[in-house]
Amino acid sequence: MNKNYLIIATILVFSVLIMHNNIAQVSPEWKQHDMSYPAPPTVDPGKVSTQDNVGIAPSDAIVLFDGKNLDQWRSMDGSPADWKIEHGLLVAEKGSGGGIRTIQSFGNIQLHVEWVTPNPPDGVGQRRGNNGIQIMGKYEVQILDSYKSATFPDGQAAAIYSQFPPRVNASRPPGEWQTYDIIFRAPSFDVNGNVKKKAIITVLHNGILVHDHVELKGVHSWMGKIKYEAHPEKLPLVLQREPCTPVKFRNIWIRELNQLPIPNPIAIPEISLSLQVLDDYTGTYNMQNGRTFVVKRENNLLVINLFGSKRLFYASSELDFFAKDIDFAFRMKLDNDGKVIGMIFRFIDEEVEGIKEK
Repeated sequence: MNKNYLIIATILVFSVLIMHNNIAQVSPEWKQHDMSYPAPPTVDPGKVSTQDNVGIAPSDAIVLFDGKNLDQWRSMDGSPADWKIEHGLLVAEKGSGGGIRTIQSFGNIQLHVEWVTPNPPDGVGQRRGNNGIQIMGKYEVQILDSYKSATFPDGQAAAIYSQFPPRVNASRPPGEWQTYDIIFRAPSFDVNGNVKKKAIITVLHNGILVHDHVELKGVHSWMGKIKYEAHPEKLPLVLQREPCTPVKFRNIWIRELNQLPIPNPIAIPEISLSLQVLDDYTGTYNMQNGRTFVVKRENNLLVINLFGSKRLFYASSELDFFAKDIDFAFRMKLDNDGKVIGMIFRFIDEEVEGIKEK
């Protein structure tokens, strides 16, 4: 269907019937090009980091680390986070376990993380700058020095750990700052703990798309079976710590992704007309814009094929008709004797008159 004639895709149920210039029309709370549609909030997009300078988070982001403190983080047991801050950088030192988690829990998010591995590198494979970002503490995007370093593909940098390798290896050399920009949609579960909707993730590594709207198989696991485990709608973000070379972080921020507003459905008044009246309205109408509309009757509705699709029109008066699924409407024109001589058709903000063929 031609998108020029679609109402905004997020509006699933159309609403209120109004009159405009004597033309019956159906109007959702927000129509296409509707000035009353809530304007998106203005956001300062911040500033992109460079290798030498730390960027600035968007104005609507929750800053998880800006080089000053760990106020947004706790140790996994809930005690104050014990990671070091050195020269404005967050350091994941060598050690088993001992990750940190955010105080706040999150569901659908946009996440930005910057990280760097040591130069010169120390270790090989999975012991070379290993760390991980565990979204909701369960879905891991791997951090690793994968620059000219071999390991299993579903465990290299930017892999969805144990599930999906990245499309490409976009790693920078050790000692250079790298970025992850992650869009994550949380899974949902029914009352029995069964998956209703799987988690979906998109990842950009150093600005390169490496996972595009990927449906995750389940919770991360090193060697075990990957499956979903029912969990709350929101959970903390986790940075892990591994017994290998330290990884450093800077400029970590997150944005919660809310649903777009959807109008409340409002009952649309409609009336029933006799089949005789409807049959009087059927026929061919030659419009001023050069189009030809053929009006037919199906049961107690009028039908017009418009732009490749059949449209059903409901009566709101003896002369006025509207479509429920799109912003189309028309009014029949009668002569002094009550005979149908034409129509005025409205779509979006345009009105076109037509004459009925005799």
